[in-house]
Amino acid sequence: MPKKNSRYPLDYNPSNFNDDGTAKVPVLLWIALIYLSRHLLLVIIAGLNGLQGLKRGGDKISASFDIVSQLSSGPLFLIASIPAFAVLIALFVRLHSKSAVTRKIFTHGRWLAAGSALADIAFMVFQWQSDQAPLNELFLIRVLLDFYAAWYLLRSARVRTTFSHQPTQIDR
Repeated sequence: MPKKNSRYPLDYNPSNFNDDGTAKVPVLLWIALIYLSRHLLLVIIAGLNGLQGLKRGGDKISASFDIVSQLSSGPLFLIASIPAFAVLIALFVRLHSKSAVTRKIFTHGRWLAAGSALADIAFMVFQWQSDQAPLNELFLIRVLLDFYAAWYLLRSARVRTTFSHQPTQIDR
């Protein structure tokens, strides 16, 4: 178990580390990143569903993209999801990647994901101010979830440790 120092501000249990000594990604961080990339993930899932629809006749394609357009609320939200999706991918491949781009995304991942949450909030407020979205319970829940995600990403010592400890390159 690492000693208490500037690199590891808290005493962590050895089970919080992988076999190679890198900090495991907390479950709440995975959930926050999936939530923040939801708009882009919905488009990807609808696209995959549309490919299935091509095999079965094609009616599923338009139905899939209609559902996504109702849930996604526009291209601005897709743009806001891109940084969080990039961080999500970087966390998946962080131990096995030798790419400088992946390492750069991983190094700045906490700020990229928090920026994604704040951009999502800004776009929701813009929609509400321009009367494109009603101020209802769903709107308020989405804003609160985005605020919580941004707060968690910026304030959690465990998230800070996860992103500050760059895994060593592994030759496999």
